[in-house]
Amino acid sequence: EESIRVPFLVHYPRKLGRKRRVSRTPIDAPDIFPTLLGLAGLQPQDSAQGQNLAPIIEGRARDAADPACLLNPVSYTHLT
Repeated sequence: EESIRVPFLVHYPRKLGRKRRVSRTPIDAPDIFPTLLGLAGLQPQDSAQGQNLAPIIEGRARDAADPACLLNPVSYTHLT
């Protein structure tokens, strides 16, 4: 639980205003770089990983419907 559901906070009043917005769209570490570039009005290179979630943060798009998949493989065998 301590490694998921970590909030991504953005304070950019000049662009986003001062009104608080909450999004339920999950964001992963690779999404941070393209999202910050998008908020700055820049486009990441095609080779960059992650999604630009700036339109959601800016209120120009709805929350993403992409499901999140968390995988924690655990061995079910015990060697003695």
